[in-house]
Amino acid sequence: MAWFLGGAGSVADDVSALTNDLLTSVGTGFRFRVKDRINLRFDVGYAEGDTNFYLNVNEVF
Repeated sequence: MAWFLGGAGSVADDVSALTNDLLTSVGTGFRFRVKDRINLRFDVGYAEGDTNFYLNVNEVF
């Protein structure tokens, strides 16, 4: 299974300042069932000129 993600967020001292420096990110991920209840997860994310790769075994939930 493949999926795509996108997100945006900000941190500020005041609620009215939250939209001043909005940070965005995008990515994609793949899930492979190795056997019953064991999954291999591979994710790639990109934000602000930085790319990260994640490889996990099993699921979060």
